[in-house]
Amino acid sequence: MPLRENGRPRTDVHGGASVFDNHHKPAFPMFRPFAAFFLCLFLHSLSANAQVTSGLIAWYAFDGDSCQAVDVLGTPTNNGFLNGDISCGCGVVGNAMYFDGVDDYVVFPGTAVNENYFNTTDFTISFYFKPTSQSSQDQVILSRRDGCGIDHAFAIRYNPFSRNLSVLLSEAAGVNGTIAAQLSPNRCWYHVAVVRVGARTRLYIDARLVGEVNALQRVDVSNDTLLLTLGGSNCALERPFEGFIDEL
Repeated sequence: MPLRENGRPRTDVHGGASVFDNHHKPAFPMFRPFAAFFLCLFLHSLSANAQVTSGLIAWYAFDGDSCQAVDVLGTPTNNGFLNGDISCGCGVVGNAMYFDGVDDYVVFPGTAVNENYFNTTDFTISFYFKPTSQSSQDQVILSRRDGCGIDHAFAIRYNPFSRNLSVLLSEAAGVNGTIAAQLSPNRCWYHVAVVRVGARTRLYIDARLVGEVNALQRVDVSNDTLLLTLGGSNCALERPFEGFIDEL
């Protein structure tokens, strides 16, 4: 979720970096100053690689040795733990993580990327992804959810066959919302930004607003037993993600 106070963010695949941010800053040119927290993607050209780091919570570029999920800002408790046999591939900038769709996933145990912001706080989450599967079953890109339940649940899922991307933000039955959008065909990388402000959640794909949902109240997704997971979940109805993820 591209945020830069100065400069011109780009929406192609030639530049990128991303972060958690807890300051109100403008996102893409059409964004308003949104949230107290951003897990965001700073888009920039290759000739402008400087990163705005003031107020950021974490940023995962996946560019280190073996594509480790290390917080570029240097906070060890924000680092993620890899499971399976995640490999490196060519990313939007530098390396990207490749998930095999079987048992690869990353868990982020840090409080800063879990309970501090997954409650009723405004936030934005963004990343690049490149699917490599044609499966007709939903695949999990990001999840913070107990099984397939909807109590205090957050999930971003993608169906490769239909090219349908969906976002779930749910406190309980009747206090939840889902956004779904079909992605354009014949694309290499997609950029996703999910923005929650108050009771409203918006989904941006490649800098375009493609859907939004308004709940009756702010949706509280706090649960101190759940951890943010990249590339998988423990919901038996969904598959782990198969493809590349970069610049979270």
